[in-house]
Order: sequence, then C-alpha cells, then structure tokens
Amino acid sequence: MRIQICFLIVLLFLFSSFASAQNVSNNSDSNLTNIKQTTKFDNFGDISEKEFAPKLKKFLNLLRKGDSLQGYVVFYNSFNDSPFKQTNYFARRKTHTYSMYLSKEYLDQPRITYIFGGLREKMTTELWFVPIGGETPQIINSGELAKGERYKLEILGTERINFNEAKLKKEVEENDDSDDADSELELETELNSKDFAKELAEVLGRDKTWRAFLIFYADENEYDSQKSRQIIESLLQPYVKTSSLDLSRVKIIFGGYRANPEIESWVVNQNGIEPEPMPDEKIEKES
Repeated sequence: MRIQICFLIVLLFLFSSFASAQNVSNNSDSNLTNIKQTTKFDNFGDISEKEFAPKLKKFLNLLRKGDSLQGYVVFYNSFNDSPFKQTNYFARRKTHTYSMYLSKEYLDQPRITYIFGGLREKMTTELWFVPIGGETPQIINSGELAKGERYKLEILGTERINFNEAKLKKEVEENDDSDDADSELELETELNSKDFAKELAEVLGRDKTWRAFLIFYADENEYDSQKSRQIIESLLQPYVKTSSLDLSRVKIIFGGYRANPEIESWVVNQNGIEPEPMPDEKIEKES
C-alpha cells in the first residue's frame, strides 16, 4: 500500500511540473506575473534551426514582458553521440547559435544565462524562467563533458581567416572602377593568409604526433569549394621544404554552409578528439 501511495505522489509531482511548463508555454501576460518559482518554459532535442528558432523568439518575447524574470538556457550534450559532440566546444557553438536569436533587440540588461549541463542520453535544450532571487534550474545529467589532456582540443590563434573573395568566387565580376581601397584589402588578406600558414607550420613542428584539421566553410552558391581547397594547399606548400611541414598530418575538410567564408584551424594532440564540421543552417528568406 505504501508503495502505491509513493508512486501516486511521484506521478502527481511529475504531472504538476509538466502542467506548470505547459501553462507558461501557452502563455498570456498574466501567467508571467504568476511565476513565483523557477519554471521550465520549454525543452527540445536535436532539431533544426528552422524548428527551434520560433521557440527561442517566443521565449525572448515573453522575457521582455516579465520584468522580474531571468532567462536560463540549459544545454545538455549526449553521451551517445561522437566524442567531439561531447565536448565543451560543441556546447559553446550550439548555444552561440541560440544567442543569435536571443540577443536580437537586446534587453536592457543581461537577463539570459547559458549553462552547460553535461551529458544526457539525448541532446537536450531547456528554456527556464527564474524570478528574481529564485533558484537556478536543477542540473540533472549522467556525466560530465569531455575534458582533460587526453581529450584536449586546441584552436590556433588564427582560428578564422576570411577567404579572398576575388580568388574563391565562382564568378568574379570585372570592375574597372575599383579603387585603391580594394587593392589594399586584397593585399591585407594575402598577408594574413601567409601568417596563418607560417603559424601552422611552426605549431606542427613542435611535436611530430600532432595533427592539423583545417575546416573551411562557405556558401557553395557563391564559392567554389574545390578551388578553396587548392588555394589552402598552395598556402602551405612553401613551408613543406623550409620547415619540413608534412602535409600528411594536415587534413583539409569542406565543412558546409556559413554565410561568411571562414577557416577553423585545429591542432589535435596524439590522443585528442578529432573535430567535426559544424555548418550553419541555410534558411531561405521568406518572400
């Protein structure tokens, strides 16, 4: 009998928590004034940007109306995913995408806090409302994010380098009226590229067990990914002889779409986790 009573109590607690979240999600302004304790607004799994964007916009709009509320975004990686997707970097990149929506028309003061919750069976994002002075959302996980020397990930200081548009565009329009400013920009890009190649060669020269992963992103409708690869390789070639750079330790990967072309340069130690591409989702503008 006691077991049945305890079971009913647990069910009642779970139902009340679920109902509370549902009420806020279906909200009206009056519901916001009634929030006196930490309350979950919504949660979702590994869904597309097109799917989670409306949820984030609704969350932000409600937060603007509730002057006494703080917003919390709790992100959980999944222990069933690849080692890279269990890292702190992956969590940061995911929440950075969220911040692109939650920082639009930014609030008067920082009222949104991001928390990395660790690992769960499935990738999960939770959106919470917390009244002033309320308790932060409880973190319930099944493991910590990958960390320690064995799983070390390093990004070079030249983490992102803008592509030279004049060289990488599939179609380059001739412009006889181009001014000196355009020439200076191209020269600056070329010098930055040389610095990048030199730094990469120097870093890999420190330890023969280290490997480099160069992940470049671009809109394939505007840039030729194969030509991009060739230009990256040509930047490294001068250092093959002068610094004994072994190109077999450099893996060049096209990572997919990003609005602005860029390169992520990773140096991974002997036992490190190999990085994976994290492209942005290309959302077509509604006509």
